[in-house]
Amino acid sequence: MITGLDHLVVAVTDLDAAERAYAECGFSVIPGGIHPLNGTRNALIPFPGGMYIELITFERPNPAHRWWELAQENAGFVDACYGSSDFEEDGETMRRLGLEMQPAVSLSRQWPDGRTAEWMLMIPSARFRRNWPFLICDKTHRDERIPRQTDPQAFGITGVDCVDIVVEDFPVTAEDARREGFRATVDREPSLGAEVLTIGVETPIRFLSPIVPGSLSEHLQRNGPSFWRVLFRRQSGGALWWTDGGAGPLFAAQD
Repeated sequence: MITGLDHLVVAVTDLDAAERAYAECGFSVIPGGIHPLNGTRNALIPFPGGMYIELITFERPNPAHRWWELAQENAGFVDACYGSSDFEEDGETMRRLGLEMQPAVSLSRQWPDGRTAEWMLMIPSARFRRNWPFLICDKTHRDERIPRQTDPQAFGITGVDCVDIVVEDFPVTAEDARREGFRATVDREPSLGAEVLTIGVETPIRFLSPIVPGSLSEHLQRNGPSFWRVLFRRQSGGALWWTDGGAGPLFAAQD
């Protein structure tokens, strides 16, 4: 079962600069550690409810990694990860939806104090890598991977309402998604000039397909299918759109 949004990934060339950019906005950023297998180092921004932003860079060349080229481009927000309570079941669900997933792999991270967190990942194949989230299932307790955060982060942010992905074509159909037990709707969003497929997991995923020329179609032409933005929920009751193009966080009030 897919349990909801686990974390967002921001790939950068200079991790220290990324940490400073978020800290200067008022976010509490903590050192994450080293992933020995991938040669990456990260820092973490935890939110109430358990979701977090992962700032990540490469400590050694790893051209085979799906984020390597994006990190060299200082691409910023590049991926989203959803939790899974049953990899076998969720893998079968993804395959029935026509989504190609690679076999599960085991990874770990060593904290600066020497503690180790371990988990399993299920990653989409290259065809779906920029337009579908990857899945995670913890082997050690989740608190070993990300500490609990009880206070709101900067701007009173307490959680996430949705994740937006820009695509040329929807990766799945609403009918197929509903057949697998997901809530799924297709609507038009005139302000974006897009058709929108919403997959209603705990934190909904919205796939935006441009249907008229405009900023969204230009984004697609420039970046290809890609993770675009996230709607953050605020303690005050308002909401903020967030993205990161590699130069630090960018925010806009929800219309």
